[in-house]
Amino acid sequence: MLTLDILISVTNAKIVRIKEMLPEPQEGVRYIISYQYTDEKFLKLFPPVLESYPDVRVIKTQGKGLSRSRNSALSLAQGDLVYFIDDDTCFLPHTIDIIRQTFEQHPESDICLFQAQNYSGAPLRSYPSKPQQVTTFAQYINTLAYEMVCRRDKVQGIVRYDERFGLGSEQFHCYEQQVFLYDALRADLRIDYFAIPVIQTSAIYKPLLINRDHHIQQAMGGLLGYVYPYSAVPKAFHLAYIVSQRSKCSFFRLLFQLLKGIAKVK
Repeated sequence: MLTLDILISVTNAKIVRIKEMLPEPQEGVRYIISYQYTDEKFLKLFPPVLESYPDVRVIKTQGKGLSRSRNSALSLAQGDLVYFIDDDTCFLPHTIDIIRQTFEQHPESDICLFQAQNYSGAPLRSYPSKPQQVTTFAQYINTLAYEMVCRRDKVQGIVRYDERFGLGSEQFHCYEQQVFLYDALRADLRIDYFAIPVIQTSAIYKPLLINRDHHIQQAMGGLLGYVYPYSAVPKAFHLAYIVSQRSKCSFFRLLFQLLKGIAKVK
């Protein structure tokens, strides 16, 4: 039976609800909680009982940065599989079984991508209807961390989250997952998508706000600069045109933020 480490990133006061989100103990499943706090006052909110659970390990770090938090948790993982989730997610009834069965039935897969739902049970976004191997930027541009499970020995020490990207970063507030998957492909890891829902979340899919949030626009520019270092600028022009036509936002304002992001990553 494959063992699974579930890596949970949580910050400040959100730690109080972690105890409620943990499922009942299961054989071969362990939880690594990466708890970041920006002020020592938040340590008073930490539920001491968490450290008494035999299947839970807690890392406490002063600071912020989602990618930094995930890297810390990954460095301590020991299971056959690792699964990154956040504090606003909830497993479906057979999530663990589905994940194990998928990897057992597909030994060639290094990383498996699944589907997420909102709390009403609707798909979080539009997903392909059939399984497929993921090899191109367009296939993983919308992927979120809690849709991904990895074989630990294929990513640990090989692929890390780029700490310039992700919530809490001083440079780019999102697209850390896309950079991770791009780096995984560059490391010759095999990524496969399966049209199976495994988790529910209350999160908003932030990249959809690219037409009006300049932080997301700059992050997209940074992503383009990272993935396409020699053709990022023309791709930024093309993207600005497509988004501005589709959502009636300003082409020039969007382009300016995209180019600003490209300059930052270089």
